[in-house]
Amino acid sequence: MHDEIKAFFLVFSALFPIVDPLSASPIFLALTRDVSPTTRRELSWRVTLNSFALMAGSYFLGSHLLAFFGVSLPAVQVGGGLIVCAFGWNLLMEKDGEKNATPEAVESDDIFRKVFYPLTLPLTIGPGSISVAITVGANAKRGAHLWSPHLDYGGSRARHGPRRGQHFLLLSFCGLAG
Repeated sequence: MHDEIKAFFLVFSALFPIVDPLSASPIFLALTRDVSPTTRRELSWRVTLNSFALMAGSYFLGSHLLAFFGVSLPAVQVGGGLIVCAFGWNLLMEKDGEKNATPEAVESDDIFRKVFYPLTLPLTIGPGSISVAITVGANAKRGAHLWSPHLDYGGSRARHGPRRGQHFLLLSFCGLAG
């Protein structure tokens, strides 16, 4: 139980400043100013679910996707750090007139088609937060109780592949299409 609490606070303290939902909420309200409050509430729940799915996928599957494509974790860390620094530098150098400009509102008839892009991916969850989630997920200790006693998704299995007999378990978990 103690390790789960530590992991929660590590993930929360690493991601909350980058995701920054408090500063993204006025932008969300400005982009959805022409929709009803009920539609805005449903839209915010969809953005929240999309964001959670994207972050959980980055946390649990990100290091495996990097290994599949041959990208090293330090490259992602450097790239994510550069993106966060560039974003911070742009915020620091922004002129006062640009900051008060209201973004263009999304029309209410096609608002639900734009839930993932642009409302979830660049507005709520950006490349910096995905990079942090992949890094934290790759370095996290995962106990066997999270998945299965037969599967080890830690760093050693990501580098050396599944152990003998786990191919069948992976096949049954992922299906034939993978």
